[in-house]
Amino acid sequence: MKNINWNEVDQYPLFEACDETADKESQKKCFQLTFIEQVFTTLKNNHIVVHKSMNDTVMVQILVSNTGQISIDSIEKTPEITRQIPQLDSLLQQSIEKLPKLYPALKRDIPVGTKIKLPIVLKVD
Repeated sequence: MKNINWNEVDQYPLFEACDETADKESQKKCFQLTFIEQVFTTLKNNHIVVHKSMNDTVMVQILVSNTGQISIDSIEKTPEITRQIPQLDSLLQQSIEKLPKLYPALKRDIPVGTKIKLPIVLKVD
């Protein structure tokens, strides 16, 4: 039991479109890209208006349960982002709700819950 790294999973959570036979790094990238693309689509479709340029990063910590349910654990953002985009939290929640089916992470072929921190760069000129 001492040789098992309990802080690392054997397979990242995967969306249906991701290749479960791909290497671990490709699985991670597929998860991140799918998540970020959904957030971008939601932000774009809601026609957000900002009053001055912005180049900032929001850190979104998400939880994926051992059944594949995804939820937002926390959102770290600057006061400037809160001022310019006060509805950001609810838009991120909308993005989560529209994500495709998700399969949980695996550790020794057992579905496990995971906590993932993803950066979202907001750049507006």
